[in-house]
Formats: sequence, structure tokens, C-alpha cells
Amino acid sequence: MAQKSIGYVQLVWTCPNCTTKNLGSRRFCKNCGAPMPKDVVFEHPVQEELVTDTEKIEEIKAGADIYCGFCGNRNSALSENCSNCGAPLAEGEERESGTTYQVEETDQPEQITCSVCGTSNPAGNLTCASCGSALASTIGKIGDEKEPASQPPKGKTGPGCIIGAVIMAIIAIAAIYFLFIRTQANNAVVTATNWQSSVEIIGLVTKEGSDWYNEVPSNGVLGNCSERVRSKSDSYVAGSKEVCGAPYYVDKGNGYSEKVQDCHYEIFDDYCTYKYKDWDVVSISKAEGSDLVPYLPEINFQSNQRRGQERIIYSVSFQDAEGKTYSYTPTSLQDYQTFQVNAEYQLETNALGGIISLEKK
Repeated sequence: MAQKSIGYVQLVWTCPNCTTKNLGSRRFCKNCGAPMPKDVVFEHPVQEELVTDTEKIEEIKAGADIYCGFCGNRNSALSENCSNCGAPLAEGEERESGTTYQVEETDQPEQITCSVCGTSNPAGNLTCASCGSALASTIGKIGDEKEPASQPPKGKTGPGCIIGAVIMAIIAIAAIYFLFIRTQANNAVVTATNWQSSVEIIGLVTKEGSDWYNEVPSNGVLGNCSERVRSKSDSYVAGSKEVCGAPYYVDKGNGYSEKVQDCHYEIFDDYCTYKYKDWDVVSISKAEGSDLVPYLPEINFQSNQRRGQERIIYSVSFQDAEGKTYSYTPTSLQDYQTFQVNAEYQLETNALGGIISLEKK
């Protein structure tokens, strides 16, 4: 995703010596003359204004300010020597930069009321024109994050939770044992045998599909087409549409922030519906019986029809002396044909009545 620059905004810093608010470009407090310390954080102005001076923009782009390694003075990234003591800045420390932050998009106020004397001031003022007090003309400090809402600690489990988990595990194991593992023997007789057979009839049918215009199969008959976003690109493609996210800011480390947006280009293409012929199940022919000689149903195929999947399902019913019934599904014709009505078997079943194994008596 490409980053698009909207422009640069001058920040504000508050002098820790006298609490005076200063424009970000000032390296010394306008009130007491104290230099801006390294640990002072820039603030975003309530009323932002994009920098228009070309020369100033080039200076902002040069990068973060450098603090002199000898006297601690703040210098421009374009400087080679300290403006205060003349020492080479190669030994200096570059101010931290690159912090990203967002500012809620709201209507910028035209006036700010001084909390000390009540005078109304232009929103761009940093101090009250009447009493000189600092105005609430900034929105938090760059990099400040709100405290997250209190949440229960993660990854910690108390003794009660562990004991509860153990008890639940024991109950689950016991349930599995009684329902599936524990078995009992039952004598039962065969009360019925049954088979069901089916054959799918496959025919050519008209189907509908949808795809990109150049992906429509050659046997497809086009229906309606409409433009949709097919792909995205970081660079412009003829006919594409630029889409950008919400603006955010990147601290340049020199008293300014760059206002940017993450953008991409949506590339459109025709997406179409179409109809085509394809083989599919048009009907299923069935047969069933209770004897031991199952067969597949006879079918008279029409033109453009063919035989599909064949299937035969077998089932055997049992009943014990107490009248409880059981069902068994043979897996082959050979297995099915071994069962005779009234034949007696010993069944091994689980608590749910499922047959685990059986043996003819």
C-alpha cells in the first residue's frame, strides 16, 4: 500500500522551565530563552495549518533534528556544526522520529477561551492575548496512548479453575466409557433384512455461472456484465480509481509532522453471468426388497442421458428377548447374504444400542 503525503503541520512544545507554549520550529523558549531539552515531547495543534513555504518544506524533509553531543543544543538536520558551540554534529544524537498517531477528524474551532481570564482568542494562538497564560491549543502529546480499559489478566489460571477443569475432564472420560467403550452381550434374532438400490441418471442440463469476462468458458452464453473491482495496485493503472484511508500523522522529529494517507488503486473489470450446458443428475431410479438377492433398477435412457453412480445399501434388524431392537449395516453383498430371518445371534452392543460385533449362534 502506497503512502500519500497531504502536507506538513507545525507542532508545539511546552517549555518545562516556564510552561510557555512554543512553535515546533523554535529551538529556544520564546519567553525564558531556555533550550528545548531532548525529553520534551511535541504536541499537535488544535488548529492545524499545512506548511506552504517551499524552502521550509525542504528543510522538514531533511529529517530529524540533531542534539549537540557537547552542549545539548538542538540543531537542524541540515547543519554540520552546532549553532551554539560550533562543535561538529557527527558526535550528536538524532531526535527520535517516525512515531505515527491519529487525530480525531472534527471541525477546527475558530476561538479558544482562556481558562485564566476568560478572554476569547484565535485558535491559532498559543498564549492568551490578554493575560499571557498558555491556552489549551494542543491535542495531547505525540506518541501518547490512552490507558486500555481494565481487563482480567490473561494467561493466569487460579486453583479453582484447574480443579474445575480436572473434574470436567473426568466426567467427559466417564461419559465416553459408559457410552462407547463399555459393552454388553445380548442374544437377539434376525427379524428382517432389507436392501435399497439406486442408479443416478445423468443428463445435459442448462446451468448458470458467473466469472470475469475473460474467464467465461468458450461454451458459455453471456448474460449481464457489470464492472467490479478485480485487483488493487500501489501505482496508477489506466481507468483505476484511487482509494485512501483515514489521514494520520508521522512525527518528523524536527517540530513538524507529515500528514499522510495509505492509498491504493482499484482496478475494475467486467464481471459477467453466463449459461452453459453440463452433465448433472436429472433423476435417481430406485429399487428395494427384503430378500437376499438385491438388484439394480432397470432404466430406459433417453438421448443425451447416461448412467451415473450406482449404490446398494443393506440393513439387518434384530430383536432381543426384552423386545429391544438393534440395527446392523452389512458392508458387502456377501456379508448381507449370510443373514436369515429368525436366525439367532449374540450381539455385543454399547450403551447407545450400537452393535460393536456379532456372532451367529
